[in-house]
Amino acid sequence: MESAFLVVRESNCRGLILETTDDNTKGQSLYVKLGWIEETGQTLLPEPLIG
Repeated sequence: MESAFLVVRESNCRGLILETTDDNTKGQSLYVKLGWIEETGQTLLPEPLIG
């Protein structure tokens, strides 16, 4: 996750999309704990890159 985030930053991307299954609540919780927010369904975007 950290490597992916660094690539996004270094590439001047606006964001990164992560997807997980509906029943992967542990994975979803980890994403939120790391500062990602849910936009639609199971798609998550890093909050610092939105805007």
